[in-house]
Formats: sequence, structure tokens, C-alpha cells
Amino acid sequence: MATGLDIKLLRMLVAIDRHGSLTRAAEALGMTQSALSHHIKDSERRMAVEIFHRVGKRLRFSAIGEELLQAAKTVAGEIDRIEADLALFREGYGPIVRVGSGAYGCRISSAISAAAPAAPGRASPSRSSWAASPSRRSTP
Repeated sequence: MATGLDIKLLRMLVAIDRHGSLTRAAEALGMTQSALSHHIKDSERRMAVEIFHRVGKRLRFSAIGEELLQAAKTVAGEIDRIEADLALFREGYGPIVRVGSGAYGCRISSAISAAAPAAPGRASPSRSSWAASPSRRSTP
């Protein structure tokens, strides 16, 4: 069952809210105002709800439109975050793993260095860097 709800519509709602008009939102999205308007009307028809109240040429979010807008901001924000994480991963940056070691940090730093090579442009922790730290006690 097609509901008319998709990420493209959610991004459109956020753009309309951010830019204040269909024309400026369409420009920001790289589409025509007509295409944006048609996509919204088609989505409203398929979902059987009115996202906007239309008064002349002005659009105002309806109550359900406001609810969709809040959800759209959350969902689009999370998708943007995930896409940014994927881009970093493709560039060679993996997830950051932090290891707590208590008093044994100097002994395991070389094992961590060997197990997790540094990401591009970042130095990997080494035994000497741990031993050089005045807050750490070096143990052979």
C-alpha cells in the first residue's frame, strides 16, 4: 500500500519550512516550483491528508503538516548524519573505539597500536607517547 510518504517529501517539507516559500525551497532542492508543488499534492492525495492550508498563493502547515514537519526534521537529520558517517568510512575512517585500561595503559598501548592502525592523518598511540605523559607512570 503506497502511503505517499517518502524521504524526498520529508526533505521538501524541511526545505519549505527553512526557506519560507515553494519557489525558494524548490531552488534549494534543485527542482522547479511546479515539480515541488505537484509532488506535495500527489503525496497529499495518496496519504489522504492535507499537509498545507492554501490561502491564495500562501501555504500554511496544517496540524498534521506540523507533525510531519517535526518528524521530517528528525528523520532527515538522522539520514544526513548516517550519510556523513558513510562518507568518512569510505575515506578510511572507521568507528572510534575507546578502551579504558586503568593502571595498565602503558602495558597495553603497544597492543592497541598494533591492533588498530591510525586513520589517515592521525597518529596512532604508542608506548612512548603514553610514557611521556606526566600523568601516566611508565611501567616496563
